[in-house]
Order: sequence, then structure tokens, then C-alpha cells
Amino acid sequence: MFISYIFSLVSVRGLLKPINYLLLVLSSAALYGSLNYGVVFDYSMIQNAAETDSSEALSYLNLQLVGFLLLFGALPAFVLSRINVNCARPHKEILSRIKLLLACGALIALVVVNFYADYAATGRNNRILKKKSFHFNTFLVAISMHVISCFTAILNLKILIPNQL
Repeated sequence: MFISYIFSLVSVRGLLKPINYLLLVLSSAALYGSLNYGVVFDYSMIQNAAETDSSEALSYLNLQLVGFLLLFGALPAFVLSRINVNCARPHKEILSRIKLLLACGALIALVVVNFYADYAATGRNNRILKKKSFHFNTFLVAISMHVISCFTAILNLKILIPNQL
């Protein structure tokens, strides 16, 4: 449901398909890493991947990865390219997105009211489950790293990583 909020903000005519192509390929790569190497994509893993040199990155390139990317990234992207997306006039698009966001908000509120204790206990007792449950976390971490690096470059700050304090 949270993802609906994010996608409703970037789903404009020119960005809708390119963003989804990128998400399909990147999430298939993240799924490959999770299944084959047991990797959990969090802040430190994304930072590690960003700091990897090309020789180390090429050592992970193999036929299984290429097949995985073709099957779970390129094939769904091809299917998506065949789908015709009809966009309404801007005021109708905005109104339909507001309706979608309100419906998602109501559904989230309904779930929270009825099942909060169960979700809270599960989230509290299984913190790793939140990171493993969906690969959208990978993209949120990557975006937050980019924002942090932009601010540190603008302000000329040094990043202190908690593990290195």
C-alpha cells in the first residue's frame, strides 16, 4: 500500500514505463542476490555495492545471473512494453490519484486498527523480516544514500558511519 503512494507520484505519462523497466531489472538482480547469496539489502549492503570495484563486480557475473535477469527482468519488461497505457486528461488523472491515495490510506487505517497488535509483535520480534519481505527497501536505501551524498557534497561534510566511530 505504501508503494502505491510512491508510484502514484511518479506515474506520469513519460516516466511510467521507464521507471517500471528499471524497477523490474533492479528487483530481479536483488532477488538473485537474495536467493543465491543470502544477501539482505540494507544500508551497509548498498554502500558496499556502491564501493565495489569493477573486477569484483565482474566476478559475480555468470550465466545463471544473466538467465535470471532475462527471465525475471527482461521478460516482464517485454510484456510491459506491449501494454498500452491510456492516460486521461491531467485534472482527471490527479483526481483518480487522489482517490487511489485516499482508498489506500483507508485500507491502511483499517488494517492497523484491526491487526496492529499482530503486526507490531511480528515486526518487533523479527526485525530481519522487514528487510527480507520486499525488495523495495533496496531502492529506498539507495535513494537515501544518494540524498545523503548530495547534502554532504553541498555542505562539505564528512560521513561518519556508526560502525567506524
